[in-house]
Amino acid sequence: MGVTFNVPLSISGTLTMTSGIINTSNTSLLSLGTSTIAGTLLGTPSYTNMIKGPFARTIASGNTNNTYILFPVGKTGYAPVAVAPSTTSVTVMKAEAYDSNIGTQDPSIINMSTTRRWEVPIMSGSITDLNVRLSDL
Repeated sequence: MGVTFNVPLSISGTLTMTSGIINTSNTSLLSLGTSTIAGTLLGTPSYTNMIKGPFARTIASGNTNNTYILFPVGKTGYAPVAVAPSTTSVTVMKAEAYDSNIGTQDPSIINMSTTRRWEVPIMSGSITDLNVRLSDL
């Protein structure tokens, strides 16, 4: 059970995730926050309560690299990513999880998954540092 977006949707206040899958795409993007204010995410995301596709969030200026912002994303399974960027301006980041990894492994990387990858590009704003937490539940 869930909902599929056919157009972009921007939530300026609070997104409460209680049950169901939210299906999004790059042309039907779900965004939380405005160009000046970060929105609030509530609820307990899970395998049956996640965003399947890209999800954009506004991050306040002055965020530190120990204040994590959750992106409750996944594809066939819940694979959330949380980022803690040090921001110097209001910043918008978009996250998406994928069920394959087509990346090239750098020789310095000991192990890289072939069944999962995450992308978290900066859509606007700027950061000076970034910590990331990945999960493959």
